[in-house]
Amino acid sequence: MKLYQPKKKKKKIGRKIIALSILFLIVLGLFKGCQATINYIERNDRLKITEIKITAPSHIHKPQILANSGLGNGMGIYSFSKNELKKRIKQHPWVKKVRIKRKLPSTVEIIIQSKEVRALTKINNYIYYIDSDGKLIDKLVPGFKMNMPVINAKPEDYLKVIHALDTIKDIHTGNEILDSEVSEVFIEENLLTIYPSLENIKIIIDINRSQQCLKNVKKVLDDLKSRGENASIIDATLPGNKVVVRGLKR
Repeated sequence: MKLYQPKKKKKKIGRKIIALSILFLIVLGLFKGCQATINYIERNDRLKITEIKITAPSHIHKPQILANSGLGNGMGIYSFSKNELKKRIKQHPWVKKVRIKRKLPSTVEIIIQSKEVRALTKINNYIYYIDSDGKLIDKLVPGFKMNMPVINAKPEDYLKVIHALDTIKDIHTGNEILDSEVSEVFIEENLLTIYPSLENIKIIIDINRSQQCLKNVKKVLDDLKSRGENASIIDATLPGNKVVVRGLKR
């Protein structure tokens, strides 16, 4: 008869417990070491913020950016998260992008990229800026970016109008009226009404056929110029590349 002696399992269990204990002690030591390093950095006077540099366009108020950031002299240079700092700064209506640089031992640099003004619009008797994404930025500041196209449309159509304005700008027709700046733009369904700033004329195009419509308008304007005539309305929205001209005068 042989006696059963379960010794091996006990040895294996003991080894696992020892290995886990050693691993726990190593992790704990690393954690304590990192914590001590962080505490040392935060207490080290040489790594405290003494200067905050803000690079931003003149229309962005730097004290407001500083207030939004929550930074201040005396804070540890590693005491903040760059991502969280960017989120706070982007609460400013004009801020599009933010770059944060830590310059050891004691300087933080904040670099601001502004949203681009593409047009203006009027809402409840106030004029607002519209950016390149078709979004409202902020209320008009007298003297700043006032010579911009005025969009009269629903907010959901702003981006569509911005794209149409890009098309107008990209097509260099060689006609001074079409190549001049746009003063005002209306949109109703798919019909875009353009008022060039150079002359008192209304041009109507189909926003879904903007390039072809503008080419047809150019032909009409060139023909009118050769005959010494002007028009008050040019409607290029008809099918078959037909153009209606109203208010002819010499």
